[in-house]
Amino acid sequence: MNHGGRLQRSGGTILWCVASILAILALAGFWRSFSTAHLRLRGHDIELEWRFEALARSLLAGLEAQVRTLANQDTLLARTLRRPVAKTDPAWVDLMPSLDQAPALATLARDEYRGFVLEKLEAGLTRQVGLVGSLEEKVAVLVLRATVRLPSAGRRRAVRCLEQVRSIKVSRTTVDPELRRFGIFVGQADGLTDLAQANSMLEDLARRTVALHDAMVRARDASSGEPRREWELAIGACIDPKRQGAFPRKLPEFRQWAYYGLERRSADWFLENLDLASTLQEDRSRILELEARCEESIKTGHVAAARAARELAQALQKAIFRHWGFQSVLRLLPMDGSAPALVATALATRL
Repeated sequence: MNHGGRLQRSGGTILWCVASILAILALAGFWRSFSTAHLRLRGHDIELEWRFEALARSLLAGLEAQVRTLANQDTLLARTLRRPVAKTDPAWVDLMPSLDQAPALATLARDEYRGFVLEKLEAGLTRQVGLVGSLEEKVAVLVLRATVRLPSAGRRRAVRCLEQVRSIKVSRTTVDPELRRFGIFVGQADGLTDLAQANSMLEDLARRTVALHDAMVRARDASSGEPRREWELAIGACIDPKRQGAFPRKLPEFRQWAYYGLERRSADWFLENLDLASTLQEDRSRILELEARCEESIKTGHVAAARAARELAQALQKAIFRHWGFQSVLRLLPMDGSAPALVATALATRL
């Protein structure tokens, strides 16, 4: 009886051991299966993350390349970058309206990025700080950001965002856009010509023109035949002072900085004409000689007097037209607080 009891206890122990071993093997199999699935899923996630980073970096590189290209052309983005900043401005300035998203969409359509969805692409300026002594030069932070939704895996939905930050500086390397269309650019106005003297000369020329025109009209009305025809020709060569706008306006006599620009690039403009006052003084000397000749010619008859008066009228008209030419070809920028004047002031030390 004792031997039978021992055999029963030994058999129970063996069954318990076998059951334990089978349970351990089952757990090991389950764990191996679970670990393999986990590793497979983890490997899939790593691949998605790698592809996301490659995609996002490609998208941001495309944006940065556009910014670099458009910044040096006459574009909306370039004008946005040049916008003056008076003090530190932390506001966000969206640059996306100036950029083309087509290259980003083309990248996203490639086979290796199938299933990825571009949720948002951003490019903007923030924290703009103007440089001392300049209206347009500044430093700023350029932020590039791509938000992408990864391909779904079952119920999982993953969104990733990559952001790159660039420090940029906006520097002027050319003449200001307001002034760059000019063919010639001169600094201080009162160093170019005597504006007050030029205006005084214009008044004198206008006064002499009025007197000559009135005298010629009286002589024409008092004559007939060939003398009358000669006086008609002389009057036709003279500026009609009764006509509206017959004489140019006076030049503004600024005491502060002002600038001249040659706007009509196709025009021939001799440098000596830049000193208008001196040129008009030379014209006046010629006009005085012609006036003396007119006085002498009256003694010889109406025909000679009319021809001399015609030559005088032409000389007066030529001198007055110098004023017209000076004002139409050259532009004066007064220091009156306007935007062009402020830009000119900022550029003054660099000319």
